[in-house]
Amino acid sequence: MMHLLLHSISEKMNIEIHADYYTNGEVCTIKDYDLYFIDVQMPLINGFELSERVFREAIGKIVFVSSIEEYVFSSYQNHAYDFLRKSLIQEETERVIRRYLKETRDNITLELMNRRFQISSSEIEYIKCNHNNLIIHTKNGDINLRMSMKEFLSLTGILKRFDFVRINQGEIVNLKEIESCHKQIIILKSGIHLSVSRNLFTSFQNMYYTFKYR
Repeated sequence: MMHLLLHSISEKMNIEIHADYYTNGEVCTIKDYDLYFIDVQMPLINGFELSERVFREAIGKIVFVSSIEEYVFSSYQNHAYDFLRKSLIQEETERVIRRYLKETRDNITLELMNRRFQISSSEIEYIKCNHNNLIIHTKNGDINLRMSMKEFLSLTGILKRFDFVRINQGEIVNLKEIESCHKQIIILKSGIHLSVSRNLFTSFQNMYYTFKYR
């Protein structure tokens, strides 16, 4: 039933949904998904027990499903992102997916070494890469990755999806974090100074002022 429901929602919302289904919680493989829909009442293992595994091993959101509404309080004590009533499964599944898409629309997802993690684009100040040493400078500290700028751009599509612009061969800046620009010097809100290369200055300037006055 759930696979038919998700297929219907994917067509209605015009989004791709990739899903695996398990009828036995004990053999469920914990992979990195965005959402985990867990029935509270399953054979051999209950949903709350399974949620502990998901919470320890993955970063996705846990959504409990049950026909017993009294489980709502217990679900939120067990890392629940949301709770669905089986009697309204169609409407509530769609609601949860819309909620998730709205809340994570500015997230950048990276899959490395069979693990996945997410960064909010609004937290990034700028990105710097020297050969295969890439550093994502965020408001909460630096994230160091072993990859090229080309790989990062291909994986994230950051220049197409968000308000980021390339300022030289090895640096990309978040336009929202720019405090001011003086000729080829950028000053970020954090006080960091960055320089724009001569060959990219015109394109940077056009994007910066378009963003600033839009």
